[in-house]
Amino acid sequence: MIEDLTICIKTIERPGALNLCLKSIRLLYPEVKIIVADDSKKVIANELADEYYHLSYDVGVSAGRNFLISKVETKYAMFIDDDTLFIEESRLEKAMKILEENQIINMVAGAIKGSDFYGTMEIVNGDLIRSRRKHRSIIKGHKIYDFDIQLFICRTDFIKRNMWNPELKTVEHMEFFWRIKDNLVLTRVPDMYFKNTSIRNKEYSKLRMARASFYMDKQCSLIGVRKIGDKR
Repeated sequence: MIEDLTICIKTIERPGALNLCLKSIRLLYPEVKIIVADDSKKVIANELADEYYHLSYDVGVSAGRNFLISKVETKYAMFIDDDTLFIEESRLEKAMKILEENQIINMVAGAIKGSDFYGTMEIVNGDLIRSRRKHRSIIKGHKIYDFDIQLFICRTDFIKRNMWNPELKTVEHMEFFWRIKDNLVLTRVPDMYFKNTSIRNKEYSKLRMARASFYMDKQCSLIGVRKIGDKR
């Protein structure tokens, strides 16, 4: 089953985090195909990846993920951040089994312990409102959601038709899920756990954190709302 999967990782200016991520994958899945897209200023390819691509500097996470999906030839693709750590509970077969047995489902998310960032969303009075932990429906025992963390396994043909908006170099999350909402059938495996190292450095923070407000405003504009909020 694992031979039908490619793990896709977009990274920038975090070689230490990426190395820990790749090592953790190889401990559990030494044979799974891994491809990396790196838009750092200076790239040192990590040999733990099967394919390592150096993109133009700071093309952004959306363009990087779109590039990665163009390279995937397997039936399924998995997208994770470069600070993700696989642990004993990170059993990908659980998600792949759901996809194999339920053709209507096209995306299955994993979980970060302690996170409740999943649920439904709707536009209310000009704002995008997320209802965390709430599901939209149930299909064959699987709860269906509108959004989740961007740590998921999906059908490759689905994601090739529903890619990220390259205008958003970061803070792209909700625009992506809102735009594909009508085509998305998303469930999650609540006990398929992963961890985050959350490693940051000055260069990464400058590119990611310092521009968050700008790209949040841009994301809202693309969705057509004033702001994004939560109803718990």
